[in-house]
Amino acid sequence: MAGDDKLRERIRGIRSEIGQRARRLLGDAIDLAKMIWLWLDYQLIIAPYFRYWSYKTQILRWFKYGALTIVSSSTGILAFEIVLEVLGPERLAEWLNGAHISAMLNWFSQWRPTGLLILPESAARTRLILFALLIISAVYLTLHNVEEARKPGHEYQFARAINSLLLNCRIARASGTTVPIAEALNFLRYVFRYSGIKHVALHLPDDQGTLTIKREHVVPPEADFTELTLQRGQGVAGRVYDDPDAHVQYMPRMFLPVNRRYGGWLFPHSVRFLFSRPAPAGHSGEPPLWEVGNEEINPDLFVPAPNSRINYQSLLSVPAVSVIDQQLLGVVTLVFSRTAALDKAGIAMALTFVLLLTGEIRSGNIKL
Repeated sequence: MAGDDKLRERIRGIRSEIGQRARRLLGDAIDLAKMIWLWLDYQLIIAPYFRYWSYKTQILRWFKYGALTIVSSSTGILAFEIVLEVLGPERLAEWLNGAHISAMLNWFSQWRPTGLLILPESAARTRLILFALLIISAVYLTLHNVEEARKPGHEYQFARAINSLLLNCRIARASGTTVPIAEALNFLRYVFRYSGIKHVALHLPDDQGTLTIKREHVVPPEADFTELTLQRGQGVAGRVYDDPDAHVQYMPRMFLPVNRRYGGWLFPHSVRFLFSRPAPAGHSGEPPLWEVGNEEINPDLFVPAPNSRINYQSLLSVPAVSVIDQQLLGVVTLVFSRTAALDKAGIAMALTFVLLLTGEIRSGNIKL
């Protein structure tokens, strides 16, 4: 009997050990599957989107020049047709019958490398394709011009806002008063009013390093404002405040694939930037200029506030750091109602403005 009890106890021990190893193996398999999923998510979704965003300005410039080339060429063809019409309708009809276009295509098909471009055999189809390209280019240029018309003199308004803020600070200092922080933040909001900005907020830390947004530090004021707190290193603003190198954090979109609360999934990833140190002046005599650079993707950084609705589509968090004594005062956050509301130039303008703003706060010209 004693031997049977020892045997049963040993069997139970073996079964327990097998169960523990199986659970550990299952847990390791689940962790491995999560790691593979996160790697695939990063390589197939997160990194390609931020790569596209990084080169979006250059891509749009190519589109603009391409559209301008197509429209200009079409204008030249139209002018040529007018000349033919003036010379006589018979010559115009002869040109439009497709003989010249077919000859041009035959020449081009012999010149081009095989397989790089598939050209239709029919001249009518070719004219249809060229007409479609013309329409697409005209639509793109129209939308681009409308977008540019919505923000006239963007850089001039930026310089004007900085000049107004500095003059107000000097006038207030001469009269023994200070500029309210809400007024100063409103200048920053003014700079990006054509970029769909919703509000500007200032995060200030307490003695424990907890970041808090107070009602008077939000521009424009919100009627249903609830005080928001972030721990050091938590969320986008918390990570900016906890970063010793004072990187800028930017979220070009909040949801994917549709940047809406309904219809898209939360896209809590950001990209961080640091003002690159200027290179020495070259032989051209150009001054060494600072620029936004050193991009790095930060996955799963954004933390939504409890019981809050995300009613914006992109945000930018900028460190409010003094360039004089390197003291970090807090974090300024700009939220926008548009996807990818800022490019690198806009991010550089926001950082420049916040650096000047922080300097005036540290000088006592702006009252928190």
